[in-house]
Amino acid sequence: MKEALQGLKTMREFGPLSKIRLQNEKTPVATLIGVSTPTEVTLIVDPKIGRINPLELGELVVIDYPKEIIAEPVIAMISQINLVNENLIESLIKAPSSIERLKMLGNIEEGERLVATARILGYLDEKKGRIIAPRFPPSPGTKVHRAPSSILSKIFGRGHIAIGTLRSHKNVEVKLNVDELVSKHFAVLAITGAGKSYSVAVIVSKIIEKLQGAVVIIDPHEDYVPFNKNPHLKDKVVVFSAKRATGKQRIAFKLRNFNYGELLDLLSIPERATNQKDLFNRAYGKLMEQKVDWDLDDLKKAIEEVINDTEEKKEATRLNNAKYGLLARINQAPAKDILTKSSELPVYNPHGPSLVKPDQISIITLSGLDARTQQTIVDLLARKIFYAGQAKVRNEKTPNKLPCAVLIVVEEAHNFVPNNGYASRTLKQIGAEGRKFGVGLGLVSQRPGKLDSDVLSQCNTQIILRIVNPYDQQQILRSSESLSEDLLNDLPALNVGEAVIVGPSLLIPALVKISKFEGELGGRGVPITKSWKDALEKQKSSAVKPQRYEDDFDIH
Repeated sequence: MKEALQGLKTMREFGPLSKIRLQNEKTPVATLIGVSTPTEVTLIVDPKIGRINPLELGELVVIDYPKEIIAEPVIAMISQINLVNENLIESLIKAPSSIERLKMLGNIEEGERLVATARILGYLDEKKGRIIAPRFPPSPGTKVHRAPSSILSKIFGRGHIAIGTLRSHKNVEVKLNVDELVSKHFAVLAITGAGKSYSVAVIVSKIIEKLQGAVVIIDPHEDYVPFNKNPHLKDKVVVFSAKRATGKQRIAFKLRNFNYGELLDLLSIPERATNQKDLFNRAYGKLMEQKVDWDLDDLKKAIEEVINDTEEKKEATRLNNAKYGLLARINQAPAKDILTKSSELPVYNPHGPSLVKPDQISIITLSGLDARTQQTIVDLLARKIFYAGQAKVRNEKTPNKLPCAVLIVVEEAHNFVPNNGYASRTLKQIGAEGRKFGVGLGLVSQRPGKLDSDVLSQCNTQIILRIVNPYDQQQILRSSESLSEDLLNDLPALNVGEAVIVGPSLLIPALVKISKFEGELGGRGVPITKSWKDALEKQKSSAVKPQRYEDDFDIH
């Protein structure tokens, strides 16, 4: 007991259990027992090791297969741990005092039995660069070791960019294969405050710094705009806005390139406004027949002309009555700043602002726009990029071609590809076909249960931080071929900044501590109590005398 307490004291002093390795990696920590299968084994752990330096959920171990059969170390992941004490017989324990009396009879810790389950992942074939799963089970009685850092570094160090370190081995860097990450799409999923945007910032900044890639971020709440303050990134960040704003490039689209339905959304003309829709449809048709570019002023003139050209008096009155509401919607449309006569944001312009460029992060801010307008703009931008990717691959004779492959990151993705309601057809198409045309997709969401299941299933790499909601967990499990039930059960216990990463960008699943992002991000929220305190202190220090409120009515 004294030794065990001393071990616990040592662990408290040195922090997390994973930070200390009191056992040599060559020393067996467990032995296989019971029935083994090619995919799962049961092992019994030395209780002394269990008390001083225990195995953790998600920790990687090595199973000693016979060297003449499998020469390379076979890696397994601890998926379940159970500790029982056979000296504490439940039928004899009536109260906590019963345990104290049993302790007087001898050292009850000798009855401890630590049993774990491990999922066999396979061994590294360095020539092929992949993990090979064994086709037969290891023998009961086989020894199990902690996985050496040297082996894990070979497995997790084969990618392009480092996203963090293994939670159980702080000295083992985890690198993602960006070819697999982007071409086969990825999702970053977590509850609010668990580190989604932080994880995306690490990925995107590394893609730019290490690989000079092209990234477009759909940013509804300006969480990523502070990127342009980062000394390593500021010259490579271009912020585009749907509204006229200082320091931001304006998103611009030619009005003539929109169809009738898209303009109804952008001008916020509701479905129920049948008279306004009728008048707009006639004016829109009149302008499109002219086969010349036009703007909102031309549209207003066309509306007047439609009314003036209507000979039947009652019909003209109906349209005239609809005119005032329609013109008010056009003048107040949140998206009116993006609608132009002849200007359009190019996909690529080597000598000026463009949506996609190598070594550039294009941040598309959508703050201040209603949800439907945001959805329409995102679909338009995604379509523009997707068609440009098709044009490049097919070598079409058009200036609208992608200069290179591009990654589109969509924050609040559940608002753009939901499982119910309006969903971007183009984002769905990119999920299904983007790989062929050099367009990758990254979905970021705190509500994976609300994401379109087909699109989420196309995101082969999943970076999953803390998820508590059971419905969200099950949606993730259904969408991923690589996520197992045991890893799913570990999601609620993850700390901020810790993630389960599964999919083709890593050779095997990993529990990862995400690296520190050297920069600023928005979206952290307001510190509520500090805000109240600061406001009160400011109010008290104000030199302005308090004013009395005067009502124009009496309260009796």
